[in-house]
Amino acid sequence: MRPKLYFPNSVAVASFFGTPLAACWLISRNFVTLQQPSRSRNWVVIGAIINLFCVFLLVTGLIGSGMVLIQLGLMFVLQEISNKTQAIQLDDLLNRQAGAKASLSDVIIVCLLSDLAVIATVLLVSFAVFSIKQN
Repeated sequence: MRPKLYFPNSVAVASFFGTPLAACWLISRNFVTLQQPSRSRNWVVIGAIINLFCVFLLVTGLIGSGMVLIQLGLMFVLQEISNKTQAIQLDDLLNRQAGAKASLSDVIIVCLLSDLAVIATVLLVSFAVFSIKQN
């Protein structure tokens, strides 16, 4: 079975409809396919940090409605990073038929899973903050 390849547009979709963690996960999977495991691990960590920062902004209310602007900015930045660091190599793999372009359903599944993770994190943090305020 040929490995799935996630191109920059898939990264943008994952970032906007999912979370930055979803986009970073796709970038990470590409680095696994490109046989660069250390870069893969780095992108999982980067995604987790960005996600935690976004959750912090949401829970504390520091940013309010500006979160959409942050999400759009992250979408463009992550798409461009994917384009600059992976697009040529991914095109080469696709042309040699060593990989298969991932379907939109694969990207949507990653988005939904990352959305659920963020919702669970926000709920847990909210309950913790609420219980601390009650005491």
